[in-house]
Amino acid sequence: MKPNDTAVFIIRIGLGIFFLLFSISKFTQPLNWAGYIPDFISGLLAGIALKQIVFVMLLGLVEAVLGVLLVFGVYTKIIAGIAVALILPIMISQIPNEIAIRDFGLFCMAIALLFAETSSLFSCARLKRT
Repeated sequence: MKPNDTAVFIIRIGLGIFFLLFSISKFTQPLNWAGYIPDFISGLLAGIALKQIVFVMLLGLVEAVLGVLLVFGVYTKIIAGIAVALILPIMISQIPNEIAIRDFGLFCMAIALLFAETSSLFSCARLKRT
């Protein structure tokens, strides 16, 4: 494994585990997460009559899928782009506190995956033709 491949692997696994752990928490303690929904999203939810708890659980489902796909290296660049789009509004809404600082690190990990040089979108399957 080349040094770049090792770095991408570590970032991909770390970000995947992060999403998996946070998704589990959203399913087991959804009320704890409702307060972190940015105000502009809360306004949108009220407009479509979607409860915050349901939104948190849907977000948990999305995070679980992202986490599994990252851990297994499936469509890594696409999933990294989705992760960037997911983390960015949460990070911005939490400025200036420690959650925004943590999310900035996660955002940078997702950006690194997005721009990492890998051979394919499906990074865990490198088939050799003979």
